[in-house]
Parts: sequence; structure tokens; C-alpha cells
Amino acid sequence: MDNFVNLVSFTYPSEMLVVKSKLESEGIVCFVKDELTVQVHNFYSNAIGGIRLEVKKSDYEKARQILINMGFLEEKEPEVSKFWIAVEKNTNAIPLLKKLRPELRLIIAAGIIAAGILFGILAVSSLVAENSEQSNYKFITGGSWCLEHINYLDIDYAPKTTAT
Repeated sequence: MDNFVNLVSFTYPSEMLVVKSKLESEGIVCFVKDELTVQVHNFYSNAIGGIRLEVKKSDYEKARQILINMGFLEEKEPEVSKFWIAVEKNTNAIPLLKKLRPELRLIIAAGIIAAGILFGILAVSSLVAENSEQSNYKFITGGSWCLEHINYLDIDYAPKTTAT
């Protein structure tokens, strides 16, 4: 089976249809991703990376040359950012993430890291709260007071008292 590769992305379905029909008339098999999502929710187009037109890997160069001749692509291929290459490389080992696009991998990884940081902050704050409750108890019961009892947070305490 021949793998499909991303040839070009479009914002609107009408743009994609012109290119797709030209490529199919030249005998190139095309596959479209996220077309229906964009048709239902127009404003999602930029968020999901547009409508992606994919072709077979063996037809990529021929399709690319057709798009260059039509004026849809430039002669020089855009360089892939080192950042996205690193994201793809580092998240490719995670079984559930390797099937997703690098953008989604990054969002999920950032969410996991943020959840870990939040969990750490909550754990530290609960330890601090426990320590502050102990220090409040020591403050209330450890000092000299002229009282029979103290009610703090609906708990009765019997502090050490001294007669004056």
C-alpha cells in the first residue's frame, strides 16, 4: 500500500476542490482530511491546520509540479521548523500520541505537564496547611491563658491556664 503524504493545506473547501479536480484529471489519487469539519465549523479551519490535501507518496513530485505550474505552490518547499521536528521525535515513542498530529501532541503533553505542576502545588499547599494547623494548635494550647476552654473551628480545646 502506498502511503499518503500532505501536499498542501487550504482554508476553504472551494479552494481545495479546484486543486483536487485538476490533480484527479491528471490521474493522481487524492485524499482530503478535515474537509467536513471545516464545512460544519468554518472557524475551526485555522485551528486544525486547514483542509489537507494528501496524495500518494509516489505521486508527490508530479502533483507538486502541477501545483507549481498552476501557481498554488512556490518552487522552493518550505522548511520544517526544528521545533516541530523535535516535538515529533520526542512524542513519537508514546503509543497513543504517535498517531496524532504534532500540534495535538504538543497540546496534550503541555496539559500533562501543567496537570503535574498543579498536582505538585496542591500537594505542597496541603502539607503547608497541615503544618499551619499544628502550629495553630500549639499556639492555642501551649500558651498561658486565663480561660476554661477555647472553641476553635467547632473544636473545644483545654489550654494550660494560670491564675493571675
